[in-house]
Amino acid sequence: MNEEQQHDTPAPVSDRLDRFINRVIKGSPGKKKEKSPVSWLDTFTNRVGIDLGTATTVVYVDKQGIILREPTLVAVNTQTDQVVSIGKKARIMTGRTPNHIKVVQPIRQGVIDDYEVTEQLFEHIFRKVQETSPKILGPVVTVGIPCKTSQTEINAVRDAAMDAGARRVHIVYEPFAAAVGMDLDLDDDEAFMVIDVGGGTSDTMIFAGGEVVASDSIRIAGDAFDEAIAEGLREKKRLVVGSRVSEDLKIAVMQATEEQKAFRVPGRNSENGLPLDVEVSFSEVISYITPRMEQIAGHIRTFVERSSPEVLVDLKQNGIYFVGGGPAIYTFSKKIEEVINLKVTVPENPTVVVAKGTAMIAKHADRYQHYFLS
Repeated sequence: MNEEQQHDTPAPVSDRLDRFINRVIKGSPGKKKEKSPVSWLDTFTNRVGIDLGTATTVVYVDKQGIILREPTLVAVNTQTDQVVSIGKKARIMTGRTPNHIKVVQPIRQGVIDDYEVTEQLFEHIFRKVQETSPKILGPVVTVGIPCKTSQTEINAVRDAAMDAGARRVHIVYEPFAAAVGMDLDLDDDEAFMVIDVGGGTSDTMIFAGGEVVASDSIRIAGDAFDEAIAEGLREKKRLVVGSRVSEDLKIAVMQATEEQKAFRVPGRNSENGLPLDVEVSFSEVISYITPRMEQIAGHIRTFVERSSPEVLVDLKQNGIYFVGGGPAIYTFSKKIEEVINLKVTVPENPTVVVAKGTAMIAKHADRYQHYFLS
């Protein structure tokens, strides 16, 4: 394409609309501006950050805070292809639906598993955003995704959000969004590291001097803990449970202390198929998930071992930031500290820093565009 043809090619509608709004706001050249065009643009569109997790989706809107935090589940009528419920209501329906109603987990191991259902999930999110903060234009959205996501998977996230009504979509890695959400200094010459253990993946990233020095991802995380609990109950207690019960038990352990003696768990007897309740101790549940925690900790150790001596000196000084749902699991951060011999810091509200960071990135897109994924 020659230069003349390039000038004749129309810009995307969203870009032309931005320029039009800026011209209206700026007014005549001699008129003094009281506010920047970016601040005025906020009267027309919402800046939305989305942590599109395998287990939980968290949505953060600039100036509003968290407006949605629900399980990443969608109940679909397979006869009509219509959505029956989303989030908490869909979770309640799990295991309790007729054959033509299917509860779908559209995001698996951090990437889209069902495009159409994910698009409907985005539509649900954007309706919620509009109800909370009505605006004329569609939202400017930043979505956090796991490291090592393929270009095809990145494109699928962007396309699903655009098809659902977003005006513009930026894609970033989740550990980067977490760093922004924690207000860490990305331009610091000394290296620091972020670990994000969510529902589907465990991600690690090292930053220094405004650049990503290294990153990695393993597809073992919270969902693997649920599976380990279900396996442990079946093998040790002859109890068969569904995904919802095993997740509930994991959450109960997260919220409990070691002093809590036991939990009553309902399910089905694996030998005769009849209803069965068993008592399982705190330490037993921890023993079920410990092998998975050790796998993740081992992966993090390998990642750290590949770092240069200079980076290791910085990490020894600055420590490691641990975010996502993983920090809520009893002894997990201590286990990582023991394995890598580095101090692990858990920020306040570790499950929301990715969503908060994505909203901040959507608000200041020009500042962070260097980190956007193509």
